[in-house]
Amino acid sequence: MSRSRSLVKARTATGVMMGLAESELVAQTRVTVQTESDVVSRALHQGLFGPLNQFLDNQGRRIRADLVTLAYRTAGGRGAVPTEIIDFIELLHGGSLIVDDIEDDSANRRGRPAMFRSVGLPLALNTANWMYFAALERLMEISDDPQCQAQVMQSALATIRACHEGQAIDLGTRIDQIKQAEVTSIAEAISQMKTAGLTALAARLGAIAAGAEERVVESLSAFGFQLGMVLQMKNDLGEVASCLTDSVRDDDLRNARVTWPWAWASDICDDAAYEALIQRLQNDMQSTSTTAGALLDAIGDSGRKAITLRLGAAMAILECEFGGVAADGLNQLLEKLGNQDA
Repeated sequence: MSRSRSLVKARTATGVMMGLAESELVAQTRVTVQTESDVVSRALHQGLFGPLNQFLDNQGRRIRADLVTLAYRTAGGRGAVPTEIIDFIELLHGGSLIVDDIEDDSANRRGRPAMFRSVGLPLALNTANWMYFAALERLMEISDDPQCQAQVMQSALATIRACHEGQAIDLGTRIDQIKQAEVTSIAEAISQMKTAGLTALAARLGAIAAGAEERVVESLSAFGFQLGMVLQMKNDLGEVASCLTDSVRDDDLRNARVTWPWAWASDICDDAAYEALIQRLQNDMQSTSTTAGALLDAIGDSGRKAITLRLGAAMAILECEFGGVAADGLNQLLEKLGNQDA
């Protein structure tokens, strides 16, 4: 996607100005430090901008950025999509991934060592926090209209707060310590508050930037929400499946997280079969492949069916409200969903 040059600015206590610029996410957030002090410049590069740029060089498929574009175009936006919104979404999402890796004790992120493993936990955590604040500063540039600015910031802050609440549930709840009947409601809450909340916000901000009326904003936000549920379901299912391949991503099983495969199993399995899966997990924490295989066997194609139903619900929202207006952007999103590295 072609992107116009954008610039995010932040000023430190020492008066150093950082610009995040160029085209595409990596380039636009590639930082150059302009200061009279080479010592400060080198220190900032070593402690923040070097690790940040390495992380941003390793992009995902930027589904959330495409969602902003889809919402903006569908809502009747003219001209270039506001880069402030895309910058905000991508910086916020990127920071959350760094924190996720710390909290999950992940080995890798997108084929490379997780940031905290390459630069240490303190620098990685600080970089992630910087990304949150840089994202909010970028969003503050979206409009000169105080009412619009207040609406945007209120939506953003409420979503960020809810994401942390969802993360608290995710981190504080183990699949082997809750009842079978509780699993689906927990998995649903985590997905709604984290992934779906952020994708709903991406669509909402795109529609607001287009000047859409409230009905259109709410419809596109609802579409983004359902798409986020699809993303989380696909991610959870894909992680379990990866445990049977050479590209193992077993953070969820290793940490006994409450994920969608467990929710589907809890709905399908009788008490004895479900308890056998939990027992297998407890006996297989360091080598998760056998649990993954048993879990996938238990759920069969129920996961793919659930994903298809959610995706159908998302598409129905667009079709009902907008007809074929969103077809091109939707097809691009669906193509990326089919080969997800969000």
